[in-house]
Amino acid sequence: QKESKIVRETEADATAFVVCRHFGVHADTADYLLLYDATPEVLLARMETIRDTAAAIIAAIEQEIGTLSGDPDNV
Repeated sequence: QKESKIVRETEADATAFVVCRHFGVHADTADYLLLYDATPEVLLARMETIRDTAAAIIAAIEQEIGTLSGDPDNV
């Protein structure tokens, strides 16, 4: 049970970091990772999920930005 919470929190915080970094937003997610005892091993083991989730979120945000701006190249 505790292990799955560590994995979920690691994925969520690392994904948030990647998305924020992509858009130039500073995020202190390292502090949250430490709170949940995330280890480098957990982070590396979940890297593919983190990457894929961050990519999906970034694509959705960029599509929405394109839609709102009326720029057909960003849709």
